[in-house]
Amino acid sequence: TAGPCAPDHVADAVETAWHLERRGQEWTLMNWPAGETWNLYSLTGQILATGRTSVLPLNLPRGVLIVAGPGGAQRLLVQ
Repeated sequence: TAGPCAPDHVADAVETAWHLERRGQEWTLMNWPAGETWNLYSLTGQILATGRTSVLPLNLPRGVLIVAGPGGAQRLLVQ
């Protein structure tokens, strides 16, 4: 588009009714709507996992991942 460009940055995730929470060795999708599907993406857009439960797989790769579900997406940093 015409005009000055904003500096590069990582945008904040869209606020969703659900959120990620670390519980011990697993990530839990709190307030996850029953029967809905989530997708876990790499930053390059590759689907790493899909599920319908409120718990993400334990063997997540390190780095920044995107969890997409109803109402938006949230970033997840796995160290």
